[in-house]
Amino acid sequence: MLPRINEVLEVEFPKVKTRWNNQEVRWVNFSNILSEIAASSTFSQLLNKETFAKVKTDGRTLYWDKLALIQDYDGSIKPASLDFCPDVLYQNIQLEGEITA
Repeated sequence: MLPRINEVLEVEFPKVKTRWNNQEVRWVNFSNILSEIAASSTFSQLLNKETFAKVKTDGRTLYWDKLALIQDYDGSIKPASLDFCPDVLYQNIQLEGEITA
């Protein structure tokens, strides 16, 4: 079974404490991800602590409502969720209680 996020437990910028479908409680640390984001990128909005704190889960991954824009089939521009691949997030996690240097 691929690891997926079931619940957001706590937000402490730039980390999100999560419960995964394998019952692990882990912190997803966005510091490395955010440090690589260009200022002009859609993802740069996550550098704002208030925006970052609005994180949600859909039972699969973490996302933020209406931070992206997409072009619909009719050509209109509509707001969309901004999310990350859960496999990428799983590479940037630490188990609850783990000590990092």
